[in-house]
Amino acid sequence: MSSIRTGLIGLTVAGDAVPIANGVLTVAQGVTAVNPETGTTDDLDTISLSGALSALGFSSTYAPLIILQGTTSNTITVKHGTGNIQLNNAADLSLGATDALMLFYDGTNWHDLGY
Repeated sequence: MSSIRTGLIGLTVAGDAVPIANGVLTVAQGVTAVNPETGTTDDLDTISLSGALSALGFSSTYAPLIILQGTTSNTITVKHGTGNIQLNNAADLSLGATDALMLFYDGTNWHDLGY
């Protein structure tokens, strides 16, 4: 495993960036770097929790999650309303090289705290 330092906010993510698989990001920690499944662009429709996080109670209401770019040259589009992600501006959001998106889980959907 490598350590990824991403974004202007200087968060450090332990481990490798997680690739999106068929629009789904499976997270195993509260700060997650994400990469496309293939190529340099991908859509993120749904977030699911790994079994380890669920076992720790992370899936409880208002659990926080921060998503960062795994590679600065990639573009990840977070899709509003396609899966279990509901964004405040009711529109898709493109994560750039230095962007971070903070979300919380309401028991059904992930909501952003602002961007």
